[in-house]
Amino acid sequence: MAKKATKSPRSPSKGRSKRGPSEFNTENAAEFSRELPVALSPEVIEKKNNALVKAEVHLEKAVGEKKDVVAGCNVEIKEIKEKISTLVAQLDTKTEGKPVKCFTRSDFTKNLVEVVRTDNGEVVESRTMTSDDRQEDAFN
Repeated sequence: MAKKATKSPRSPSKGRSKRGPSEFNTENAAEFSRELPVALSPEVIEKKNNALVKAEVHLEKAVGEKKDVVAGCNVEIKEIKEKISTLVAQLDTKTEGKPVKCFTRSDFTKNLVEVVRTDNGEVVESRTMTSDDRQEDAFN
């Protein structure tokens, strides 16, 4: 059996009516709230302007604090990365840099100045003698 079309309780006009609230039949209507634009009074506008200025100042302060925190974190991250890099290099070479007593020795036959470790006698640096190196030895 086909349903009969029922007449809508709305008025037949298609546009919105500008009637006041007392002109509507609200006896059987369910009330609800909806967010709609409402004009602000001059006092409210002034309060909102003041709140806006305070919020903008607060935002600038928070952005500045964020920059300080980020800068501090970046320094810490850099230090941690350097430590990791040092540890990786030490593990790769199975050595670490430490102060070791050394001495220089001049080899005039080879025209070299060498830096030698005192703990094991290894030559750690070798360079060609300069004229100053040869003159220093002449006075010693």
